[in-house]
Amino acid sequence: MFDKVLFPLGLNESRLQVTRLADILSRFSAREVLLFHADSGSGKGARVRARLQSYQKLLESYPFHTDIHHAPGADARTIIHTAETHGMNSICFSWKRKAPIQRLLLGSTTQDVVRQSPLPVFVYKKSGDSGHKSLSAILYATTLKQDDSSRLTSRNLKAGSLILLHVGTRAPDPRAEAEREQQVQDQLNDLQQQCQSAFHQVKTISAVGRPSRRILQHAKAESADMIILGKHEAASPLLKMLGSTAEQVAHRSRCSILILPPAGGVV
Repeated sequence: MFDKVLFPLGLNESRLQVTRLADILSRFSAREVLLFHADSGSGKGARVRARLQSYQKLLESYPFHTDIHHAPGADARTIIHTAETHGMNSICFSWKRKAPIQRLLLGSTTQDVVRQSPLPVFVYKKSGDSGHKSLSAILYATTLKQDDSSRLTSRNLKAGSLILLHVGTRAPDPRAEAEREQQVQDQLNDLQQQCQSAFHQVKTISAVGRPSRRILQHAKAESADMIILGKHEAASPLLKMLGSTAEQVAHRSRCSILILPPAGGVV
């Protein structure tokens, strides 16, 4: 999944921001990274290319091949189109927090890409970075409706522990709730067994409530370095207005987020 990565840049990123995400991509065994800038087409192509080349030089010592590209159209569609036309299989961002008024007036390109991308999107947040060569803990949110084990064990994800979290809806009566909880726990236990060989420790958690809130609560409680979750195949008009679980978690989480595409989506 992280073999070929599109890394969008605003060209105001610090050397530390760029190298920290490059460190993460090395953990994921990336082979090719395309540094990309979507601009307004204001005739500053030479300056844009020079800035991209400076980032490229900064990453010369990393084990992956780095190339650069820029194109007009500073929006999510340009980023996604570039990733698809260049054969990338994921998009990675270094998170930039905006003030509330900026977010209200201008929106967030990162959140737009999270919403629209058919490719996995990784959002790196340094506040959740353990600073080690491997991740300490990954929290994986699941609806138990897809082949979770293959999604977790075939992505070069190396971590000391894995937390499997299912957030459900409470059944209408105590007996039905007990049956629902037992079924969920049985499925989590099966998934736990399937993932044991890929992680040092695997823990299961069954919760009820609002998914975004529970995911964030348990990620904080478990000191997760990264949250993995996915998107619904189709969102209702109300969900589109309120924002998906993936968008809400990506915006509010203190740790990095990996958002998987709808095919076999998690949340």
